[in-house]
Amino acid sequence: MTETGYQGWANYETWAVKLWLDNEQATYEEVTEQARQQGTNGVYDLAAWLEEYTQETLCADAPTAGLTADLFMSAWQEVDWREIAQAYLGDQDGER
Repeated sequence: MTETGYQGWANYETWAVKLWLDNEQATYEEVTEQARQQGTNGVYDLAAWLEEYTQETLCADAPTAGLTADLFMSAWQEVDWREIAQAYLGDQDGER
């Protein structure tokens, strides 16, 4: 059987985004506060918020044209925002 995913996450891209969100204290606190406000029923809303927040804060300098932009967008589309949201919501319940 072949293992899928990366480090217990859906893929490398999802793992890397979660790592970056957790890497800086201020970012982590903002994300966990948003998760607390969403509650356990807000996984889809939190996932949408995480994608927008990440794009605006961590990816503000991302390229918009050329090969680098194409590769960035390809990786961006692979991120499982719902999985990240569930992890933060699970943290609120002590699950993850």
